[in-house]
Formats: sequence, structure tokens, C-alpha cells
Amino acid sequence: MRKLLAVSLALGALFTAGQASADATYGPEPSYNWGGVYGGLTAGYGLTEQDWRANGVKHDTDGVMLGGTLGVNMDTGNWVLGLEADYAWVDADDSSVTGACAGATTCTSEMTAFGTFRARLGYDFGSAERGMLVYGTAGAAAVDVDYTVATIGSDSELNLGWVAGAGLEMALGEKLSAKIEYLHYDTQGTARVGIPFSPEATGDAARLGLNYRF
Repeated sequence: MRKLLAVSLALGALFTAGQASADATYGPEPSYNWGGVYGGLTAGYGLTEQDWRANGVKHDTDGVMLGGTLGVNMDTGNWVLGLEADYAWVDADDSSVTGACAGATTCTSEMTAFGTFRARLGYDFGSAERGMLVYGTAGAAAVDVDYTVATIGSDSELNLGWVAGAGLEMALGEKLSAKIEYLHYDTQGTARVGIPFSPEATGDAARLGLNYRF
């Protein structure tokens, strides 16, 4: 009788342990679902050096950036891979009477728009309910600048180049998220105001964003 009771207790303990093992979750914890198409709004501030690369004309154009974003994410668990395009209206200009403009006229650079098309790769350090995506990003950039020489005229050109940066995106619910992002960009173009020149626009932008996944 005692042996039967001991065997029964042993089998019961093994069964209980087996059930606990079957119910346990191994491997990475479930993560927030970042997958799908999303759109959003951005607001930030940028500082850009406009180098005309012609007779020493340089300007620092800093100002507000307001725009929109459209992107898509592929969620593989904790790792998230995506593509993102954005466009922003920019209010930033600077003038000088130095270099080629010294003592004769005023040269002005006015940055009016900023856009990018980038890949994003991030890792979700959050939970299934509250995602926290840390990501790096890189791709192509476009900067629209108006170049003006007061006594001659002006030319509006789109400078093209590259952009890279990093950001943090936090889930605010099932569909909504907020992000903070830093970008560095370097673009070049061609312009003609009296004589042709090859300007370069190099700068940094910090911005906040609000995204909604459809």
C-alpha cells in the first residue's frame, strides 16, 4: 500500500511538472505589431549650411520644418524593417554681402522644402502592448533652395544627395505612435544666377512625428 501511494504521488508530481512545462513560454516575449502601412505628420527644426561654392558665398539657413510621412513596415518579431517617404515645408533663409556679393549687392539663400526616401531598420525593446522601437535610417534626400543675387536675378533648384539618422518611436495604442528623430543630410545641385555654380546644402534636422497605422 505504501509503495502504491509513493508511486501515485511520484506520477502525480511528474504529471504536474509536465503540465507546467507545456504551459511555459520559451524564446522571445511577444512584441508589439508594427507591421503595415502608416501615415503621419512631422514637425521639427533644421540647420543647413548653403555653400554656393562660388567666390566664397555661404549662408546658414535655419528654420521650422512641417510636413507629412507615408511608410510601410515589415514586422518579423522584435526586428522591424521598413520604407518611409516624407516631405516638409521649410521656412529658412539667410543673406550676405560677403564673398562675390561684397560691397556690390546682396546674395540670399532660401530653403523652401525638404524631402527624403529612406529605409528603416529597428529593434523593439517594448512589450506586446506598448512597443518601443529604436531604429536607424538612411536613404536619399532632396532640398529645394532659391538662390538670389539682388542686382541680377534668382534661380530655384532641387539639390539631391543622401540622408542618415536615428530615432525612437513609442506606441500610444494599437494604431497610434509618436517618434523623435535626428537626420543628417548632404545634397548638391546646379544653379545659374548670372553665372552657373554648383551649390551644396549640408545640414541637420531634429523633429517629432505622430504616425497612424491603417
